[in-house]
Amino acid sequence: MTFHCSLQDSENYMVDIPEFESEFLILAIANKRGDNCVVLTKEDCAGSMGESVDFQWIAKHLKRKFDVQYTPTPDILPDP
Repeated sequence: MTFHCSLQDSENYMVDIPEFESEFLILAIANKRGDNCVVLTKEDCAGSMGESVDFQWIAKHLKRKFDVQYTPTPDILPDP
């Protein structure tokens, strides 16, 4: 199994689906309370890559949801 991870803030209940090649997308929504992380499949995201989607779209396509806690750190890795 391969995963692409994207950490982003939601703006007006909208998030961006990034372009990715992995089997799954782990989308962590930093400014959402409660279950702030979802798992989506590449197949479900294929038509929406590079676009913004709303939480209703996410709810229809998510495979798992859970809460993730993270510690912000300075950007120390080079851009891919």
